[in-house]
Amino acid sequence: MKGTARTILVVVRADPRVSDRAGEALRMCVGLAGGGHRVRLMLPGPAAALAEPERYAFPEAAAVRTRLDTLADLSGEILRDADLLHEARRADVVIQWGA
Repeated sequence: MKGTARTILVVVRADPRVSDRAGEALRMCVGLAGGGHRVRLMLPGPAAALAEPERYAFPEAAAVRTRLDTLADLSGEILRDADLLHEARRADVVIQWGA
């Protein structure tokens, strides 16, 4: 399957208000989507703040907004209130990104 686009589920658990790890995960998602993969970004709990940088005004908010827009342009999806096991079954690859 070399060179084949994959469906990648990225589960981010880092809270962007207290850790820059969430922004790093989003940067990785943009790179994967730019490589032709279908990227689905799951943001459970406090990580959901990553999807609303203007509302939560964390240090990387401006850069996060740019990356979110780029991810959307590349057909990436943001999943909220989704079931992890269900979504993991639908993915070829699952990446969990912690705090």
